[in-house]
Amino acid sequence: MNQVQLLGRLTKDPEMSYGGQNNITICKFSIAISEKRNGQENSSFFDCKSFGKTAEAINQYIKKGQRILISGSLDQSRWQDKNTSQIRSKIEITVNRFDFIEKAIESNNQQNWQAPQHQDPFQGQPNFAPQENIPF
Repeated sequence: MNQVQLLGRLTKDPEMSYGGQNNITICKFSIAISEKRNGQENSSFFDCKSFGKTAEAINQYIKKGQRILISGSLDQSRWQDKNTSQIRSKIEITVNRFDFIEKAIESNNQQNWQAPQHQDPFQGQPNFAPQENIPF
């Protein structure tokens, strides 16, 4: 089973791009999670990506500093470094569901917009999975 659920704050505004054979929408963002252990506060940072309508909603309504609850899976990308020829890897969370925790940012003159839970960004899409050895 590969499932993760995290509640954190965006460390910067999301970045949107397009990729794959069908030019699917991709949103990349990072979240920070702080926990107190043994009286000390520890922070962890996680890189996340989402696709399709989920990506569009996150990019439009969630901004730096806001809290978001995400559900998804861990995705490890591997590639060969062009300079050193070493194999590199990176783990990201592929978000397939999210919830707003705070009031959404006003956008397009919509006030107090509440998003439904977004699920299955690949619905109606061909089996999209990056096959190149390039991380994104």
